[in-house]
Parts: sequence; structure tokens; C-alpha cells
Amino acid sequence: MDYSKPGSPDRYLDLNPVLSADQPESFELRTIDGVSVRLNLDHYKVVPEEYQKTEEDLARETEGHYYISYGSESIIEYDIAFVSYEIDGVEYMLSDMTAADGTLDELAQMAAELIAMVK
Repeated sequence: MDYSKPGSPDRYLDLNPVLSADQPESFELRTIDGVSVRLNLDHYKVVPEEYQKTEEDLARETEGHYYISYGSESIIEYDIAFVSYEIDGVEYMLSDMTAADGTLDELAQMAAELIAMVK
């Protein structure tokens, strides 16, 4: 489902059955209307094949939420934000593939609106 709001970029909602209780440990957790909501912001760096990771790259990879992929002609960096939660055996995930400052809060607000509609 696409979610559009005046003045905001289009966002996407994906619904999936919950297959496992296993969740990554490195996310922010908020409770919205009694529902545990997981928020995650990852940084991606796509680099040319000959790129050599810097010490900063290695340190950031160790910290988590920082991923390097090879195969582009130039260095491209971007952030992706995810917000997910589960209600009645269905996992809801909102994502923004062009995240900016404040995106997680915006996605959390969207989740709050959707949670209120489902409850």
C-alpha cells in the first residue's frame, strides 16, 4: 500500500504473516497504543569494485546499521528507515528508501495512525 500525505514523500506499507519471534537486537523500541514498534535506520554505501574500505568504514560496520555494497561506478550513500510492528499475527512494515532527519519520527507517527485504525 502506498501512503501519501501532503508535504511528505510517498511511503510504502508492507503486510506479512509473522513467521518467527526472532528479531534483531539493534533497533529502537517504542510502545504506541500498547503495541511494540521497532524502528531502524540503516546507512548504505555503494562503491566501485576497486574501492578499499577505510578505517572509518570498518569502524562503522562494526557499530552496525552501516553496509557497503560493491558494483557502482561512483560512491553513492543513502539511508533507509524501517518501522515494523505486529498485530494479531500480521507484521506491518513501513519503510522510506530516502530517509532524512526526522524520518523515523514521521514513520512512527504513520504507524500510530495505522495502529489506531486497526484497533
